[in-house]
Amino acid sequence: MSTLTFYLGRQGDRGIDGENGFTPSDIDGSLIDNPVLDLFKSNKLSEVGAATWARSGDGSIKDRYGNYSFISGGDITNFYDYSNDFTQWSDPLNKWSIDSTGNADPLGGSNATNLILDGTTTTGQPIVDQSVTGLNQNIFNTMSFWFRLVSGSITSVEVTIGTETVQVPITMSGTYQRVSVTIGVTAASAVTSINPIGISGAVFSIFGAQFENSSALHDYIETTGAPVTVPNPFPVARSNELGYLFEDQKTNLIEFSENLSEANWTIESGSLSSYPLPDIFGDSFKNINVSFTNNPTVTIRSTGAFTEGETYTISVFVKLLSGTLDSITAALTGGSQVSMGDLLETEYTRLTATVVAGASGTMDISFISSNQSADLLIVGAQAELGGLSSYIRTTGNPNTRPEDDCNLPYNLMGAGEPWTVSFSHFGIINDTKEKYIFNNGLTASDEFSMRIVSDTLIVNIGGLETTFLTVLASTFIAVTYDSTNLKLYINGVLTDTQANTGTSGAVPTTFYIGSDETSANSINAFMGNFKFYDSELSANNIRYLTGDIA
Repeated sequence: MSTLTFYLGRQGDRGIDGENGFTPSDIDGSLIDNPVLDLFKSNKLSEVGAATWARSGDGSIKDRYGNYSFISGGDITNFYDYSNDFTQWSDPLNKWSIDSTGNADPLGGSNATNLILDGTTTTGQPIVDQSVTGLNQNIFNTMSFWFRLVSGSITSVEVTIGTETVQVPITMSGTYQRVSVTIGVTAASAVTSINPIGISGAVFSIFGAQFENSSALHDYIETTGAPVTVPNPFPVARSNELGYLFEDQKTNLIEFSENLSEANWTIESGSLSSYPLPDIFGDSFKNINVSFTNNPTVTIRSTGAFTEGETYTISVFVKLLSGTLDSITAALTGGSQVSMGDLLETEYTRLTATVVAGASGTMDISFISSNQSADLLIVGAQAELGGLSSYIRTTGNPNTRPEDDCNLPYNLMGAGEPWTVSFSHFGIINDTKEKYIFNNGLTASDEFSMRIVSDTLIVNIGGLETTFLTVLASTFIAVTYDSTNLKLYINGVLTDTQANTGTSGAVPTTFYIGSDETSANSINAFMGNFKFYDSELSANNIRYLTGDIA
């Protein structure tokens, strides 16, 4: 039995870090530091190189700080015709007038407007109104504006969007605060209101109202008579310390996934109330607080279109505020109840269960508290075909999140020439679904691709496939090719060598990473540190790359 000693130096070192720790190394710093493609640096500066990412709509992720956030795709529109000209806004109850314009604004200019309350206002009243039209229906939108108290008494600020009124989290002071509310919109138009609750004579300053088609708050877009659309300044890619997330197109079949007071929801043996503090997505005053009343079992039930005999994944975010909870189970359309696991103490837990649908047409999640003491927050319900994916918000209809499409112009070598590919991964599921690491978008004798199916890695060179077994017990995979043999490295160690003499004839135009050219063959997991070389790297080179990502 022999022992290997590894010496990890700074990138590019030479010396006693060779195969057995005592001979000169062949690290080839210049070679491995200059791959032809270098993407997805995990837990470092986000680098996507020449890759183009595409996804319309929101994609959710738990970021590197442990917070859930939404990353928007597509252009951003401010749907207000007049974002800062409040002479164009309505006063339906004659409750305000303009005190002055040209006041200092939070962006360093002098474009803020001071409004005075001409009458005392109360909760639920529409005060400063503006309509929005041309909205994308059944997605979440974010309404925002800057606000500060100048004088007098204002105790709170509400916003009304359509028929829903929500208090905004704001501390009354003389300092500008940009406040925002993210809420689902179920129509192509809506009346929106900014509603200060205060005493007649109070003066407040307002600036830069925005109503945008995203769950994420973006930089202010000024409008002067019509909505304005700008390119999304934020990258579409979703990344955290695990790498970059690639997912298939998926649909959440549950309507109003964040509001248990809507008509599609019922609550048996429990009571519902609004929760004033931020939920896991940072939104306040949602109807998500469920308490036990007269029975040890509380069931929340939602309608949905489910097919009897199909397998679905149910998920929901739950937080126990107080009391004790014995168990949580889920079922679809009268099928068998399945345990959703245990809650983490004092924080939201995303609970999941894989269920087979019965015939009744509802989703049931049951909470059992034998002493009826549990006080719960329940938000983000999801039911989807197949395995679990990231959370998809819904309003009045099921919502589909498009796939994460990452591609770039093909400028690599031919598939039959020497090459090396390496990457780290996290969360790839061992199942029979095809999950593409990369693909050139061609088929048959022109294909060049790598995919994982179950616990095997399949390399396709011009239609000739090589299969490597047992690859998922790792975080780092590398494959090298010398035009004749493929070598597989798992966590830096050579584990298998197989012949493949395939060639790929046609030159593709596009190189897809983390998926193929469809919407259904993504890895549905995280990928990081993706590197492609136009040569076969040595065993020491691969070992160096493994240490570089540690």
